[in-house]
Amino acid sequence: MANPQYLQGQLGSVVNAYQLQNWTPLAPGAYQFAAANWQVSQTVQDQMVDLEKQRQTLEQKRTACSRVSRALPRDRTSRSTALRLRASTGGLAEVAARASELAQKSQL
Repeated sequence: MANPQYLQGQLGSVVNAYQLQNWTPLAPGAYQFAAANWQVSQTVQDQMVDLEKQRQTLEQKRTACSRVSRALPRDRTSRSTALRLRASTGGLAEVAARASELAQKSQL
């Protein structure tokens, strides 16, 4: 996504280069950019990246707990391993819910 401040600066450079100081667009404000919308979009994108990192970490933890659980006989599976596995699964569900909520808010 292009930064609107950059685009506005580029437009200013073009106007100056062609000596169009008195130039007026066909529709007033036609070359204005929605900088606020860009900021919201950038913030959402940053938050989604953070959520993806959390998801990957939780996936790795869940996979490791699952391996330990499968390696031990059923009666020897430790309670802490089972709790860690449940916590990782719950954390993944929470991250997915937050990502879905963030996606919905970004569309408003």
